Amino acid sequence: MAAFSNLCISSGALGRLRSVTLTTYFQISQSDWVKHLVHLLSASPLEYFQIYSAGVFLDSPITDELWSQLILAHGKRLLRISVHRMLISWEAIHTICVQCTKLEQLFLVVDPDILVRIFISTLFWTRWNSHSKMLYP
Repeated sequence: MAAFSNLCISSGALGRLRSVTLTTYFQISQSDWVKHLVHLLSASPLEYFQIYSAGVFLDSPITDELWSQLILAHGKRLLRISVHRMLISWEAIHTICVQCTKLEQLFLVVDPDILVRIFISTLFWTRWNSHSKMLYP
């Protein structure tokens, strides 16, 4: 994957990529895969990101790294995030909800308790953000 991502970056091949759908296999080295994936997509103006696991993906710290890097690079443009068959932590969901300001669609499979936390946190953030904009235009 390193050679492929370097080739794509040096050639500018993905410079107009707005949407990507990926499937990952849980038995590959996930930390290397995340690093190379973030590099591969670094020059792309992503708006849509879909990811699936070929098996049940239970390693949340690895996906947390993926989300933090992906949101850092593309969060201001992302309109849709879809995550299936992968564990995603509360912190990653919170980061997505707060930092992806143009997000229109979010597809996740989550525990109902986490869903309540997301709703309350996002509601609080939205109200606080609206209030702070009135105070500091």
